[in-house]
Amino acid sequence: MKKIAKKLFCCILPIALIVLAGIPSFAALEYVTSEITGNFDTLPPEYAGAKTVALTDFFEEGATNARSGTVVGTTGDTGEENEFNYVYLKADGLGDYTVPFTVENDGYYFFGFRLMGWTASVPRSTNIRIDDGPWVYIMRDYAEENQHHNDYWTGVSAILTKGEHTVTLSLAEDFDDSSVKSLYFADFLYVEAELPAVEPASAEEAASAEEAAPPEEAAPETEAPVAETAAPVTTAPQTSDTLSVLAALICSSLAAVLAVRRKDT
Repeated sequence: MKKIAKKLFCCILPIALIVLAGIPSFAALEYVTSEITGNFDTLPPEYAGAKTVALTDFFEEGATNARSGTVVGTTGDTGEENEFNYVYLKADGLGDYTVPFTVENDGYYFFGFRLMGWTASVPRSTNIRIDDGPWVYIMRDYAEENQHHNDYWTGVSAILTKGEHTVTLSLAEDFDDSSVKSLYFADFLYVEAELPAVEPASAEEAASAEEAAPPEEAAPETEAPVAETAAPVTTAPQTSDTLSVLAALICSSLAAVLAVRRKDT
């Protein structure tokens, strides 16, 4: 009996630990906005005072799929000289390029990128994301006059906690290094902002919504026979329920072991 109780406890404990390890301890980052758009040479006003992270500052040759370069060029239409220290991606099988950044406060933040504009060739694309948030796809098919212009991409925002976070560049699914190549990333930008206000619906909008809503159907007077009642839909147990069940199993196993030991003594 004593051996059986010990075997039971030894079987239950590993299962409990495996299940507990599979329960996520935190949720993935969710963006407030994720519609990213590009503008040449002009940042939106909400990015005034944004902090800049030079993406080449963390570059290490051969550590990831990233490669680096430096270009000092003059724009053909304005004659302005721009310098770009940039990173771009190749399919080297070495993984994504991730760079850390730090925010000083819990709050709402806008994110953006300064890319090096290029001349007409083939479309260029890259996936970006903040922390473990969803990937956001960027694609630009440059024209000849875009070369050496600042190519700003903005529009992604999220609520972050104070401390260190990451921004990651990854090859997009359409990359083949022939018909689609990588974009050239120079800087990452981020700035704290105020959450957008949610305007309450006006009386007219509320009345319109009520009129548009379909009328409720009256419930039938007679109930369906019990035998024909549909089976209830089951859902996965909540984390608290899972923990309670596991705790009960472990406690019962311990109790069985202790009970056997008392009999032996």
